Amino acid sequence: MSTSRGDMIPAYKGFNRDLTCRGIQYAEGETYQTDRAELCATGFHACPMPLDTLRYYPLGTSVYHAVEVDADAHRGNDKVASKRIKIGGRMSLAELIEAHLSLAFKRAGDQSTAATSGDWSTAATSGRWSTAATSGYESTAATSGRWSTAATSGYESTAATSGRRSTAAPSGDDS
Repeated sequence: MSTSRGDMIPAYKGFNRDLTCRGIQYAEGETYQTDRAELCATGFHACPMPLDTLRYYPLGTSVYHAVEVDADAHRGNDKVASKRIKIGGRMSLAELIEAHLSLAFKRAGDQSTAATSGDWSTAATSGRWSTAATSGYESTAATSGRWSTAATSGYESTAATSGRRSTAAPSGDDS
């Protein structure tokens, strides 16, 4: 994705209690820059999804902040490395959870679909007209949102939905 140099996107970052990270002292409201950014090596690291910060900075010994990073930051599975970071406001655990759920539901959107197969498979979706389908031994499908559908097949499989006009259809022995 090509963006102009000035574009920044929201992210989330954990710090030590004194607002340090890897020997750098940060301050709320300040912007920091460096020449290079490479995942797990250089640059300013942050997470696009709020709860991913807990993997790097554990509860009880850390603080968490909303930040902004370059839109063209180097992306990994659950974090980014940026040449620039702006430190936003501190966030409580409840605020991290709320922000994470909001982003997850926003990304899922309406009409989301998930399908899996194999023993102990799980599929979950949310949003209007969402569909989740699984097949295999002890599989689970769950959806939420109006007109959503969950369907499973296989021994001891389960299907669950919530929302107006939603349907669940398990099939198989002891389902």
